[in-house]
Formats: sequence, C-alpha cells, structure tokens
Amino acid sequence: MVKLRLLALLSITLLLASCQVFDGGDDDSSDSSNVLWDSDPSAIIFRAEVAGGEFDDAFYRHNDVPLCTIYGDGKIVWTTETGSGVEVLFDYLTTEHIAIFVKYMVEQRGFYTFSAGADYEMGAIPPVTERISLNIYNDQGVTFPHVADSFGGMDYVVFEEIVSDCQHLSSTPIIFEPNAGWISAEATNYDSNAPFLVWDKGITDLAELSVTGERRWIEGRAARVLWRFIRTNSSDLQFGQDDGLFYIALEVPSVTRFSPPPPE
Repeated sequence: MVKLRLLALLSITLLLASCQVFDGGDDDSSDSSNVLWDSDPSAIIFRAEVAGGEFDDAFYRHNDVPLCTIYGDGKIVWTTETGSGVEVLFDYLTTEHIAIFVKYMVEQRGFYTFSAGADYEMGAIPPVTERISLNIYNDQGVTFPHVADSFGGMDYVVFEEIVSDCQHLSSTPIIFEPNAGWISAEATNYDSNAPFLVWDKGITDLAELSVTGERRWIEGRAARVLWRFIRTNSSDLQFGQDDGLFYIALEVPSVTRFSPPPPE
C-alpha cells in the first residue's frame, strides 16, 4: 500500500511539473484545456469533506473548514492537524494545475465511476459519509456537478488518497487568518468541563445575536483573535458575557463550510 501511494504521488507530481506544456506547446498529448469551470471566487470546483450524521446541522459545524476545497479563482483551502488544534492553510493554484488535478482524479482515480449513495440510505438522519464534490463545465458549457461518497462505491482508501492529493497540490502553503467574517451565537448553559473565555460585549452583543439568529460582520483584530481561539479549542468552547453563556461561530467566505458571501 505504501509503494502504491508513493507511485500515485509521483504520478501527480510529474503531471503537475509538466503543466507548462499546456501553455501552447505542440508536444502535449494530454491536453487539459478542455477542463473548464466557473471562475467566480465563491464557486466551488472541488471539495472533500465528511458530512451527514445527527450533528451535521449543529451550530458548531458552522466553524467547519472542509478537508480540502478548490475555488473558482484558484484558491485552495485545506486543514491539517497540529498539536494545538486544526490549522487552516491556503494558496493559489494556476488553471493548469487545477485542470491536471481534475483530469488525474477522473482518469486515474476513476472518480466518475462512483456516485452519491448516502441520500438513498434508509433512516430519518443521513448517515455520516466521506464525500467529494466536483463542479466543472460539460460539453454545453453548463456546470456539471458530480458527487461521490462512501455509500456510492468510493471506499475510504480512495477518499483519503484523493484528499491527500488535493492537500499536496500547493508547494507554498500559507497559514490562514481572516481579516473579517460573519459571527453568530447560540445561548448555552455552563459546563464545568468545557473551555471558557470572557467575551467583550463591545465587539458585538452575543445575547442579541442568539435571540435574532442573525449573522453579523466583524473585521480586524477581533476576527483574527476569535478565529485563533476557535481553532485551538474544542467545539464546546464557551464565551461568557454579563448576561449569559454562548457558543460562537465565525464563518469566513470561501473558507468555512456554510458561510454566505461578504456584505456588499
């Protein structure tokens, strides 16, 4: 298995290293120019995530960053485990790199031979599943979404290998820290086993947010500090202000899983 994994990484590395032939060279025998997608910065070309289950729509999941996502403008965002929590990294890929990765995933990994089977499983709650989404244009220039999961023939080993391939596309990863984001809050009861931080009500009123259910845009140092607290603590991190205890979600456009776009 280790030898096969090394060969797979070597294959995609060689493909990426040869991407200059797609700039107009005549010796290209594996043209990637027919791989097209929506170039909007918020458009998702590729996403790998673990989804479903009883807590898929829980409040704390709004802090989730998928395992690896590639956006329309070439931005790639992925996560890695560290000793102090989950680190979020990002970079920008060229269109050639993205096209080669897509072709590699389809032709070498057989992505289109898998389907989305979790939606057809019996039960009121969708099962937890490893899921990959790919959105590229079809022959008519219309976005062609395809989703595959572990209930549609894509086993865990294939999923892990595709995730690893995506996470290794960047040669210059940058630690992500937001300049702004959407904050929301949910009231909770004190838990002596949960981590606790005091919240400055001057930033925004958590009690008000928890009642209205709205998201509020915050910027600057407050967003960066809150991001770091969330990334280095467990999902039951509690924030206290003078009128209660709250959970907080910070959603960043084109980074976190459910974030709306930035305000106009």
